[in-house]
Amino acid sequence: MCFTAMCGNVSSVPEVIQVGIISDLKQADHIKWKRPLYDHHAIVESVDHEAGIVHIIEYGTDSEICSSGKDAVVRQREVNDLENMFKYYYGEESCDDVNTVLENARSRLGENKYDLFTNNCEHFARLCKTRDKLSCQITPYDERCEQTIKVIGTGSEVQLQRERHIIKVLAEAATDVYNIGLLAAAIAFVVAIVFIFRQKE
Repeated sequence: MCFTAMCGNVSSVPEVIQVGIISDLKQADHIKWKRPLYDHHAIVESVDHEAGIVHIIEYGTDSEICSSGKDAVVRQREVNDLENMFKYYYGEESCDDVNTVLENARSRLGENKYDLFTNNCEHFARLCKTRDKLSCQITPYDERCEQTIKVIGTGSEVQLQRERHIIKVLAEAATDVYNIGLLAAAIAFVVAIVFIFRQKE
C-alpha cells in the first residue's frame, strides 16, 4: 500500500516509517538516515539478516556526508547501524520492480556528478526507485530562491541565472562545513545584495 504526503508544494511522496529491526528491510528499498542537519538517502542492495549487515548503494563520501560533491561518488557500502534509519513505502504502481531498481542503482556505480540542487543523494535514490528525480530537502529552497529574486526585480535571464549561481555556491559552502542551516542565511544575504544593487541602477 502506498501512503502519500506532500513534499513542500512539489508533489506527493510516500510515507516514511522508522526502521525498527533489520527484517523490516528488503532489496531495492529506498532508505534514509535522519541526521542533525540533513537526511542521507540510499538504495538497499541486499540484506544479510544473519550477520545484521545491510548492503547499500549511495551517493556518498568517506566522511559519509553529501556536501558539495567534490568527492561524492555512487558506491556500494555496508552498514549495520539502524539508528535513525527510515524506509520509504511505495505502491507497486509508483515504483519499478526490485530488479529494475537495483539495475538503475548499479548502472551508476562510480558516477561522480554530484550536485546539491540537481543530483544529490536523494535525487539518486528516488530516481532509482521511481524514475522521479526529486529532492524534498532542496526543492523548497531552490524554488524560494527563484521566486524571491523575481519578486525584487525583473532583471534579465542572465542576471537571474548569475544570482542563482551565487546562491548555489554559498549553499554548497554551507554544507561543506556541515551546516545546511546556513543556506537560509546565504539566500537572505544574496537577495539583500541584489536588491541594493538594483536600487542603484
